[in-house]
Amino acid sequence: GTSPMVMLYWDAANNRPAANNPWFNPVARHDYNVGFDFNHESPQTKALVKRVVSFWIEEYNIDGYRFDLSKGFTQKNTLGNTAAWGQYDASRVAIWKEIANSIWSVDPDSYIILEHFAENSEEKELANYGMMLWASGGTHDKYKEAAMGWNNSSDFSSASYKQRGWDSPHVVAYMESHDEDRMMYKNIKYGNSTIPWYNLKDTTRALDRAAQAAAFFYTIPGPKMLWQFEELGYDYDIDFNGRTGEKPIRWDYYQDYRRKMLYEVTRSLIHLKTENEAFGTDDFSLALNGDLKRISLYHPTMDVNVIGNFGIENGSIIPAFSVTGPWYEFFSGDTLQVTSLDTPIQLEAGEFRIYTTKKLNTPETGLGLSEDTPASGSLKLKTFPNPASGSFTLELQLKETSMIRLDLSDVSGRRLTALFQGELNSGRQQLQVHLPDSIKPGIYFVQARSNAGFAVTKIMVK
Repeated sequence: GTSPMVMLYWDAANNRPAANNPWFNPVARHDYNVGFDFNHESPQTKALVKRVVSFWIEEYNIDGYRFDLSKGFTQKNTLGNTAAWGQYDASRVAIWKEIANSIWSVDPDSYIILEHFAENSEEKELANYGMMLWASGGTHDKYKEAAMGWNNSSDFSSASYKQRGWDSPHVVAYMESHDEDRMMYKNIKYGNSTIPWYNLKDTTRALDRAAQAAAFFYTIPGPKMLWQFEELGYDYDIDFNGRTGEKPIRWDYYQDYRRKMLYEVTRSLIHLKTENEAFGTDDFSLALNGDLKRISLYHPTMDVNVIGNFGIENGSIIPAFSVTGPWYEFFSGDTLQVTSLDTPIQLEAGEFRIYTTKKLNTPETGLGLSEDTPASGSLKLKTFPNPASGSFTLELQLKETSMIRLDLSDVSGRRLTALFQGELNSGRQQLQVHLPDSIKPGIYFVQARSNAGFAVTKIMVK
């Protein structure tokens, strides 16, 4: 109650704004109100809002506004009935159109983003008017379900404006926000751990799944929000030090090659989206039910197919390519000659690919990987000879008998082939590995995962 606009017209007997207050309601009109409730139909409040939004644009050249709790800009009384608060409200729509007009009269290019979470018909009307709205419908939760490997409710197609029946790409999808637990926190705490050597609670696996989710996030047409440190897999509980308390600033995450890889994947996806017109197309289809998911984009400049396996076991997907001929995988640079549109592609658990009909520059998403890097637990790994040709020996040091999975990946972090999967006894173990003919000369990484930990080592193939 320290605002002069509150105190100038104050009902001391009831400890609230007076009935004649030109800006504030004596009693809030909905259950989620914070502080004292503005009367947004009041001419005085409208004049105040116009002055404030104009000042910040003209004085500080801000590029737009994100309004918290925008559904609360209403005089409709829904106290005690939260469901009614979210129903279509013509007066609220009129209020927001007037505010938007005030902003655009100063800067026609200003962004207006609403945290609205109202009935779809209302959100659609506001979106078609030119405002952007945070994705409602638990879209962020569905991305997290997919990343955790629980796919009964992981259809995140609500990230698409078309799925909502909107005419404009104005849904702002997000996987993390200030209001929600982090994806990595949930992966580590609740990830699917049914298969010991593919345990999604393991930090390395969890980061891989965050990268996979990102590939299916940025490639859906429409604006996206990236929450701070999401690109490095921030994994603190939202209630750490209290829900709104200060959280540790982990600049050291950049030194962890696994987190740096997620950063590079995120960076490359954002660059891919913003530099290629195809990701702004209005001609696209989504198949996001279940473990195996697909995004298909169609545009005169190039077509795009994103495929991924969010399950915990290997699977097969029909990628639904639009044309035969060469398709290029974005992260690896590999070429796939498509001769039949119905030929399935095998994907390992957690594997994802982005295919385009135009050859693009291959991003360096494997930056920061280093040789003989134990990431967790008590697993040690060496290769010799190095460089190798055709075959090499892997030496593992185990403190206890463990289930082990060994994979060969390229510098982008994409798994190329499984080298070994099975149980090994404790102590020093050696495995003879024969490389398939498809492995060309270059630098690769051997990744070892087990319930005892994780390790990676670099190998050069000549």
